[in-house]
Amino acid sequence: MTVVMFSAEAIRTTTNPYITELMAALPDDLEAVTFSRRRALLGPVDVLHVHWPETLFRRRNALRTAVASALLVVCLAAMRLRGVRTVRTVHNESPHEPPTGPEGWLLRLMDRWTDELILLNPHTRFDRDLTATVIPLGEHASTYAGHTVPAGKPGRALHFGLIRPYKGIDTLVRAFRTLDDDAAALHIVGPAKDPGVLHEVRGLADGDDRIVVRAGFVPDDALVREIGEAHLVVLPYRRMHNSGAALLALSLGRPVLVPDNAVNRDLAEEAGPGWVRTYAGELGSEALAAALAEPVPDDPVRFRGRTWPEIGTAHAEVYRRVAR
Repeated sequence: MTVVMFSAEAIRTTTNPYITELMAALPDDLEAVTFSRRRALLGPVDVLHVHWPETLFRRRNALRTAVASALLVVCLAAMRLRGVRTVRTVHNESPHEPPTGPEGWLLRLMDRWTDELILLNPHTRFDRDLTATVIPLGEHASTYAGHTVPAGKPGRALHFGLIRPYKGIDTLVRAFRTLDDDAAALHIVGPAKDPGVLHEVRGLADGDDRIVVRAGFVPDDALVREIGEAHLVVLPYRRMHNSGAALLALSLGRPVLVPDNAVNRDLAEEAGPGWVRTYAGELGSEALAAALAEPVPDDPVRFRGRTWPEIGTAHAEVYRRVAR
């Protein structure tokens, strides 16, 4: 039995479904476990699979971050000495919030101790020349199969997910406020990673009754309802490389408006006409109005290689190879 330890420290209701679906999709000859210092120091573990490495040491204040960082270095060194191999999924080419002080050194150390990569798209670049396997993000129709998706409401735009600076939610609100359409609506839902960004978004939305801001954790049934009732999901990220939110919206049959880049152009070609709408530069009212005016396509979304059994099998091949 090959033991694969994921960098997620626990499975909670807030855990990214990418992690939970992947762990559940692995074949029976692989045991998937969450990260623990005891297991890291003493085993048994054969492969460490790192996702979003900064989550292993970033805490609410500098002292806790420093303690978590020191403990992580000890755990990584112990695993390295025991011959544990490290696989890294490159979700983003750089952290969403830039590293400060010792964080940059620790991220570089984790990069140096990576043995093999999993890329979510062929456009990803990494600082080291390592063996890399492209395994795309998974679709989520099966994840939310137990929920009823309601009918969309014409003119309603939705942004969902963590409220963070890089997501450009302020530009979305500004663009929406200039729309001369009383029937239009904008919903922004999700927990606030940065209270300052939430304060800014609420300030920009103040006075426009068409805009609804619901900050906080969104349970699955409420999230499916919000996505289903939207006519369009808008993700105006300032830096967009891979997006689980875009895959979730498409999986539930809602078109997305996203920045124009190579990754999103590939997704548009895969999904089929009308499902992925793009804009150049910063999101403006013209691009938003045009996307909201388009109907939802009649043909279903097309996905290639994104079922969880396919993804689990592809990951298993990587784990077995590096463990040998």
